Amino acid sequence: MPPGVVGELERALAGFRATMAAEYGYLKVRAPQDAARVLELRKQLDVGEAEAVALAMELKADYLLVDELEGRAVARAMGIEVTGVIGVLGRAKRAGLVAGVRPLLDELEGGLKFFIGEKLKEQVLKGLGE
Repeated sequence: MPPGVVGELERALAGFRATMAAEYGYLKVRAPQDAARVLELRKQLDVGEAEAVALAMELKADYLLVDELEGRAVARAMGIEVTGVIGVLGRAKRAGLVAGVRPLLDELEGGLKFFIGEKLKEQVLKGLGE
């Protein structure tokens, strides 16, 4: 996880709970090495997304977890596979790690004010048999 994302999580927006990355031992914080690439990406993206895209390129990551549309578009244009929170939840259900996705999506929408279009939500739930 790049430092810009850590900063965004720790400086939560109003109504959100701050998340301290250091509390999660499995998370590794790593800054991208190519500062010029980050600066170029900053013309289109916020610092967290710019660092995440640059780091994904450097690590040749299988996926980049990003939900913002602009970040997803830029990453895809650079040849990076993307997934979002909903994709992760779908994988978790298929792997048997969670019993149901509907209550988790409801919690994202209600508790975190995470926007999920109704059409997308129903499509995902139908695909997961919920």
